[in-house]
Amino acid sequence: MAASQYQTAKLWAAAATKAGGTQRDAVIKALEGGLAIEGPSGRITIDPQTHHASVDVHVMEIRDQKLQVRQSFAQRPPLDTQAKCDLRKDPDSNQQFEMDL
Repeated sequence: MAASQYQTAKLWAAAATKAGGTQRDAVIKALEGGLAIEGPSGRITIDPQTHHASVDVHVMEIRDQKLQVRQSFAQRPPLDTQAKCDLRKDPDSNQQFEMDL
């Protein structure tokens, strides 16, 4: 959770810098424009369609109190949310989408 909060603040700060201020629409445009940061788990970008994060995913094993990366998947997009949410078509939507598992 701490890494997610850190990455969120760092991503917002990068977007505000790129936007030249904290004006909402300018920051959103910067986030949707492919802005990326490097966080503790790797590269983070914002999916313009859903405003969810695309992140690197790592499958790890803990053995003898040591973490070992077994497999990594770069820039996994939020496919479940993309199936229901499209903020490019409806930018004023504030609906909470629940995914069917």
